[in-house]
Amino acid sequence: MIFYPNCKQINGAVEKIDAIFKAQTVPYLSIFLLNTIFGSIEQILQETILQQSITMESNRATIISVSNALDAGVSVIVLSINGYISDNFGIGSAWIFLATLGIVLFGISYLLNRKAVKVNGG
Repeated sequence: MIFYPNCKQINGAVEKIDAIFKAQTVPYLSIFLLNTIFGSIEQILQETILQQSITMESNRATIISVSNALDAGVSVIVLSINGYISDNFGIGSAWIFLATLGIVLFGISYLLNRKAVKVNGG
């Protein structure tokens, strides 16, 4: 659990650096590779945490299906925003905006999670 927030934070920072270096091929590809690696690690950890937190075997398929549907729904929304910003302001602007938004949302969720852990005595 401790590694998961750090991975998300690193992935968000890598996305921001990725947007900044987009014009330079070698740094761009290197940062994109790091972004892909941390994104994959994040997905594996998210799925592992979900699988471990399901206590009722009879509901496992339903919970995983709902989780996947929510994930797909968020992807549709974010990719639509990415497409709109890319068409109107350029892909670099879209990536910088979404990376910044991701970092801000991560910060908010991290602080809320930290507060919840303190309240629950963790």
